Amino acid sequence: MDLSRPYRSRSLEAKRVKQLAVASAEPAMRAAKQRRNDPAAQVLDGIEGRKNGPISEHIIALAASGKKCERAQRFAPFAQLLRLLIAKRARLLEDAPIITALHAVSRSLRDRVRDPEDWHVASHNAGRQFHSLLRHLFARYPMPRFFDSVWLAGDGREARVWQRWYVRVAQGEALRSMSDLPFSLTKRMQHHVMQAPDNLTMPQALRWGQAVGLGCTTRLADAIVASLLGSSCRTRPSGQRSCSSSAPT
Repeated sequence: MDLSRPYRSRSLEAKRVKQLAVASAEPAMRAAKQRRNDPAAQVLDGIEGRKNGPISEHIIALAASGKKCERAQRFAPFAQLLRLLIAKRARLLEDAPIITALHAVSRSLRDRVRDPEDWHVASHNAGRQFHSLLRHLFARYPMPRFFDSVWLAGDGREARVWQRWYVRVAQGEALRSMSDLPFSLTKRMQHHVMQAPDNLTMPQALRWGQAVGLGCTTRLADAIVASLLGSSCRTRPSGQRSCSSSAPT
């Protein structure tokens, strides 16, 4: 069918008009599909409040979280961090849980020891990039990998407590000096907490270090962590303790 000239037949003309509409829409449809397949474009759309796929919708949901009066103030540093990571072509923006973690990281940027602009991408792996970024922003001293999990733990009170621990320990404070630990740590226990396996959460690492510090084998400590005791310790305000520093039973 020749789309360049009208037809006298109503049916043919209707068909021509329909095909013209499809043809004119194809470039816009291709562009939209390309943006949906481009994580960086989705991140930008999310920052600007446009839904264009799961990543953009996730960012919009994060922007709407928390108290209404604080949303704009909290979202600004998050958006700035995301734009910077887009400019650096960081692959960690392809991972929704890491984007959620970056939202938590952006709340603590006032305590950074280095500026995010000075971070260099040194890996193509999103997890390694996140690990590197955390240490660039906050760490003066080496940090165990399990500690990264505190930024992936959500937005609850305990997660924020653990994130505060991360920043303070990374800058030289002893973990055992935190007033809101669920139980007291000896120096030996603290040493073993910081040696905990990479795949543990913060409560699990505390329990693992406690067990090994009290003389358990690492195999027994692994079994303890795999039980309910591995997640039973909760932080308490005002330095209250929720579980004993005696041997776990």
